[in-house]
Amino acid sequence: MFNCKMICLCGVFLLATASMAAAQQKPTSLTADAKGSGTIKIGSEEFPLHAVVVKLIEGGALELTLVSEITVFFKGTWSAPDDLTKGIDLTITGSESASTMRGQGKLFLKSDGTSIAGLKVQATSQLRKKLINVDFVAQ
Repeated sequence: MFNCKMICLCGVFLLATASMAAAQQKPTSLTADAKGSGTIKIGSEEFPLHAVVVKLIEGGALELTLVSEITVFFKGTWSAPDDLTKGIDLTITGSESASTMRGQGKLFLKSDGTSIAGLKVQATSQLRKKLINVDFVAQ
């Protein structure tokens, strides 16, 4: 016969295993925002970065908003690796004002799998030939 301690121990183990597996699943879509600190460098100009809003749309579309003294919008695509600790891959294919933006980046999520931990993006405006670097860490 099973005793009460054994049943409780098995239940706790199953619950912990299920929650770990759920937290590590690849997202199919995600909308998240975070406040924090970082910088947006556009050519030789640098702006403090206060917040980001990320939309990972099912099917692979990306919308990224960077909130600073200026607001910068990117669009592109995303893909999640098997190991989310390596970051979600972002490919920048344009911005709100120009389709000539090209770049790469990484979105890092916290262990809950739904909150932003950090963001790194490097892109180039093909028209203006300016390098854009984004570095952000959430609170």
